[in-house]
Amino acid sequence: MITHWLARNISQRSRLFFGLVRFGMTRQPRPLIANLFITERCNARCLYCYVADVNRPDGTPETQRRMSGPEWLDLIDRLIDRGVRYFTLVGGEPMVSPDCATIIDHLYRRNVFFNLTTNGSLVPKQLDLVRKASQLTISLDGDEAANDALRGAGWHARAMKAIDAAISAGVPVRINTVVTKANRDQIGSIVALCEDRNLFVTFSPCIDAPEFRQAETRKWMLDDKDVKAFFTDLLAWKRRTNRIMNSDVSIQYMIDYPTDFERVVMRDDPEAGYYEAPCTYGRIQYHFNEFGEVFPCGIWWNRPDYAAKTVFDGGLDMAIANASDRPCQYCSFCNRVDWDEMTRPRSLLKGIDMTVRQALGARSNLTAKD
Repeated sequence: MITHWLARNISQRSRLFFGLVRFGMTRQPRPLIANLFITERCNARCLYCYVADVNRPDGTPETQRRMSGPEWLDLIDRLIDRGVRYFTLVGGEPMVSPDCATIIDHLYRRNVFFNLTTNGSLVPKQLDLVRKASQLTISLDGDEAANDALRGAGWHARAMKAIDAAISAGVPVRINTVVTKANRDQIGSIVALCEDRNLFVTFSPCIDAPEFRQAETRKWMLDDKDVKAFFTDLLAWKRRTNRIMNSDVSIQYMIDYPTDFERVVMRDDPEAGYYEAPCTYGRIQYHFNEFGEVFPCGIWWNRPDYAAKTVFDGGLDMAIANASDRPCQYCSFCNRVDWDEMTRPRSLLKGIDMTVRQALGARSNLTAKD
C-alpha cells in the first residue's frame, strides 16, 4: 500500500513542481493551483476565523446560490483541462459538506495532488475517505491550553485524536499553526510533536482581522514587533529541525518586512522594490468558493475594492481573468514567498525528499501497529 501511495504521490508532486518551475522560468500566468472552499459551514468557532457563515444568525434566509456536487466536479474537470495540478479542499470545515466525499472520490480518480485541510473532528470516523488524500493538513495551535484558548474547549483532544488515527492508517499528515498571543511560545512543543510523529508544520501569523469580528480577533493578534520576534525565533528553530515547512527566505522576508504587516503594498508604492517577484496568487493560484466566486487570494477576498465574478454568470475563464494580475506588489502573507520559492528547480528535490520521508514514516507506523 505504501509503495503504491509513494509512486502515486511522487508522480502527482512532480507534475505540480514541473508546472511551478515552468512558471518560474516564463512567468506566464496559467492556473496551476486551485483552493476549493467547498463550504463556509464549520463545527468549530475559532475566534480568528474569517469565514462569515459561522456568525450568520440562525434563521437568516439563504439567498445566494451555492455550488452543487455535480457543479464542483465539472469545475474540477475544467480546471484540470486548463492545467491545474494541485487542489486544496478548505472551509469552513470541508468534511461537514455533503459533497465532500464525492469531491474527494473525483479528485482521487483524476489522480491529481490534493490536500485536505481540516480541524480533524471527523477524520477518525471517515478514514477510508481520508486515505484518498495526497496529504492531510490538520489545524493545531499548540498544547491544550494554547490551542483551546482560541479554538474552543476540547479541540486539542479532537485534533490529536485525528492526527493519531490518520498516522495509524498510513495517511501523511501536516500541521498548520496560526500564530497568536496564545501560542507565541509554542514552537518547541509543536516541533517536538512533529519529530515524534513524523509530521511537518507550517506557521502562519494571524495578521488580518475579519471585518465582522475585529475587536475579538485583535485581542489575540501579535503586534508587528512581536511578529518579527516570532519569525526570528522560528529561523533559529529551522537550524535545529527539518520539520518546519516555512522556507528560510519567507521567514527572513517577514523579519525584514519594511512596513506595517496589515498593509498591502501596491506596485507604484515607494516600498514596492522590497520584493519584486510576481505573486503566484492571481497568476497560477486562485480561490474558488461555494458561491462560485473566484478570488486571487484571501487578502483580496476581504478587500472592499474587489468585486468577484462567478463561474455561473460570465463563465470560468472570465471569472479567472477578473481575479488575475491584481495591482498589488506584495503583502505580509508569507505563504506567497514560499510558493515563489517552489518555482525554483531545487524545490522539486525537496518535495520528493519530504514525500519519501512521509512514506517511510507511514510505513513504520503501520509496521508498529501490526
